[in-house]
Amino acid sequence: MRRPSQIGLDAGAERLGRRRFPVHDERLRRLEASVVSSDRVLQLQAESLMVAAAHRAERTAAWGVLALSAAVLAYTFWPSNKQRFDRAADAILHDEDKPCR
Repeated sequence: MRRPSQIGLDAGAERLGRRRFPVHDERLRRLEASVVSSDRVLQLQAESLMVAAAHRAERTAAWGVLALSAAVLAYTFWPSNKQRFDRAADAILHDEDKPCR
């Protein structure tokens, strides 16, 4: 089956009194097919790279959250910070001991 673009080329060639060359048409079709297939290969490679980058970003983000959580826990339970947290807890209780007006 011929493509619409080929039908237009055939009609144009007939109007000009030229004939079509099947050997050249076949070479052109092969060239078009190779360009289309190489474009598809490049598109698939780009998609696979994007998927790999997304997976790596997810893993990196998960490790970052774990590291941040570990740092917060270490800061919270560090012995030298105990007095600071105790003062903060007592300050809240002392402000709320009075009746509300």
